[in-house]
Amino acid sequence: MKIHNNLFGTNGQDKIHVDEIAMKQGNNPILLSGAVIVESGSNSNGNYVKFGDGTMICTHYMITNPIAISTAEGSMFTSPTINWTYPAKFVVNRPSISIGNNNTLNLAIGVARTIFTDALDFRMWRPVSDSAIQRHISLMAIGRWK
Repeated sequence: MKIHNNLFGTNGQDKIHVDEIAMKQGNNPILLSGAVIVESGSNSNGNYVKFGDGTMICTHYMITNPIAISTAEGSMFTSPTINWTYPAKFVVNRPSISIGNNNTLNLAIGVARTIFTDALDFRMWRPVSDSAIQRHISLMAIGRWK
């Protein structure tokens, strides 16, 4: 097992495979592959963090174009389908999803319709119909990147 004292080399450009990263506690090296962030980034679709154990967390704060929640389904009302393309792709379908509504008025519940490795389709639901307004939605997906 290698012990790396300078993880970024002399110019900050060197990359080391996460399974080689270890620290030394006393005389015993401890592998840190599951605890370290190996990559993080952002793009127009949100932010992502990849961990050494293969876990990835993607987040996004979305402000939609005006969307009405006015289509009756049973005793509830729903919006048209809304799509979120993740900022980084998962390796298997079905990451765990969280959809939060940040509108102070016109609260709604987000429900996933279809979960893919690269995107999520969801709709917003309310017990009463409302007109088209911008929706402020917090999104999070947790799954595997390797």
